[in-house]
Amino acid sequence: MTKHRSGTRKEWLAARLELREQRRQDPGRNRRKDRRRLDGEPHAAAASEVADHAALGMGLQERVTGMAPMLLCGLALAGANRPPDSLGRRPGILTAEELCSLDLSSCDLAVLSACETNVGIRRAGQGIQSLQAALYAAGAKSSITSLWKVDDAATRRLFELFYTKLWEEKLPKARALWEAKKVLRAEGAPVRDWAAWVLTGDPE
Repeated sequence: MTKHRSGTRKEWLAARLELREQRRQDPGRNRRKDRRRLDGEPHAAAASEVADHAALGMGLQERVTGMAPMLLCGLALAGANRPPDSLGRRPGILTAEELCSLDLSSCDLAVLSACETNVGIRRAGQGIQSLQAALYAAGAKSSITSLWKVDDAATRRLFELFYTKLWEEKLPKARALWEAKKVLRAEGAPVRDWAAWVLTGDPE
């Protein structure tokens, strides 16, 4: 698993520069190490260097923790405003990483009708990691998500039309969504109210 791997090089370089700047601001630090070596204390000098590298590693770990793209997007459910538990977890927050661990192979269609559910974090080698990507990784055959903030009333109207065409008129998923969008457009709804919704996966 490649969690925390993306972006690590940049964080490592930033931590190295910070350590170098600390050493530059304290020029006597290296001389003290050299003096310990001349005084017959190589082990103390080596221990100091190891401590420096350990501090660098801890700083890097603190910077990288939480940088995994799947940890930076999620859903706020009931209880999200409660204080975290003893492990620092919030029961009302479902992250994309947790969503990935679910078995949704029997799910034919997942609909996330909240705002920006198709928006995620871009990482080199991983593309854009979002809730939609998490649903795909969990095995959902198809999903409907949004690309930007959407109007509540327009969203309710769109999905009333979508489910009517999907369940009652027996249209394929992609066609049902498109027909629902066409109705909103004919009713004079602005593009931003219906164009945000995208279907990914199986269109049937």
